[in-house]
Amino acid sequence: MKKWVILADDFTGAFDTGAQFASTGYQTFLILNSLGKIDRETADVIILSSDSREVLPSAAESHVRKIVRNIPDERRIYKKIDSALRGNLEDEILAVMSESGYQKALICSAAPLQGRTISDGVLFVNGVPIDQTDFRNDPKCPIKNAAIVRFFAKKQPALCDLSVIHQGVDPVKQFVADCNSELILCDAQTEEDLLTLGQVCVEDEALLPCGSNGFAKAIRIAEKHGDGNAAGSACYQDWGMTEEYQLILSGSAHPKTERQLALMKEKTQTGFFPITPQDSKDEKLAEILTAIESGIRTIVITQASRSLDPIWRNIGDLISEIGGDLVRVKPPGKSIIIGGQTAAAFFKQVDIDRVFVKGEVEAGVPWGIMKCNAKEIQIISKAGSFGSEDLLLKLVEKL
Repeated sequence: MKKWVILADDFTGAFDTGAQFASTGYQTFLILNSLGKIDRETADVIILSSDSREVLPSAAESHVRKIVRNIPDERRIYKKIDSALRGNLEDEILAVMSESGYQKALICSAAPLQGRTISDGVLFVNGVPIDQTDFRNDPKCPIKNAAIVRFFAKKQPALCDLSVIHQGVDPVKQFVADCNSELILCDAQTEEDLLTLGQVCVEDEALLPCGSNGFAKAIRIAEKHGDGNAAGSACYQDWGMTEEYQLILSGSAHPKTERQLALMKEKTQTGFFPITPQDSKDEKLAEILTAIESGIRTIVITQASRSLDPIWRNIGDLISEIGGDLVRVKPPGKSIIIGGQTAAAFFKQVDIDRVFVKGEVEAGVPWGIMKCNAKEIQIISKAGSFGSEDLLLKLVEKL
């Protein structure tokens, strides 16, 4: 079995993609210091996040190059990209190729189980072109065009469309071999389409696979290390119940998260603590601790506004600081973190070096274990743009 490094541009994408391998028995660790040496790591899968989705392209490229230089040659790389194609996609993929020796990249951001499909080079979310969905007004990475080729301007990419993919593995391999472009973009509407692409990547180790968690799952299945069944039910048995309080941190300004939180607040008895830039961290922490002592079992720390005023720009960091202080003083049994930047900031606050990735509690919702002050805390992470409107409600009810 080949050992892998998953390199993502944000924490939630890294965690989610690693869960595709962990759910069928790969020992999987998310290493929080992306620039650290990993040559002595023995886990089947090492996950790294460059945390570079929202930085300038030149900074993203430079940071990714530094990370890749530390990856041992015997490990294969999977470059995780956002299923909504946000971030510095082309710059980071080309940086990985330059530093690692891959000559071509097979790129597919489709995640059919999450409603993300690609047909004729157009990205759809639940059957709607992505530029006609909430992603058009994404507060940090608005998507104004659904044609995937528009996200790759430095190199002229080729498109491997469904007419080729539906012929099977060998025709796709021939398409790749005949292609003059370094970057090969791929359609995919179904899990079967991804499985075809996954098998191509397993058989051709000279290809750099780049894509969604769904593409990663297809590669894992193609390696015949599992039967491909969804792992949510089995992993949920391990996830279990807890009598301790649960902590939810949300630094995401995405409208979907806002609706998910509103529904959860309406349907459950939950302690909501909206944070503003003017809040005193110590005063807010004392308020939350009082609520926990009074018996409130679910604590939600979130931003009080989706304001675009610059003063709100670092609200996620303040939320993470309060959450980190709370975990040190009164550790929860379980925690849900919403938003990649919030997650990255939170883990810096609690000063841990890794998360042991266990699997998924639902499709696209990974979970793992972190150790803080000798206590194991089970943790879920999800992207702010991900999930049905009742996702948080269902997760809280499960817990």
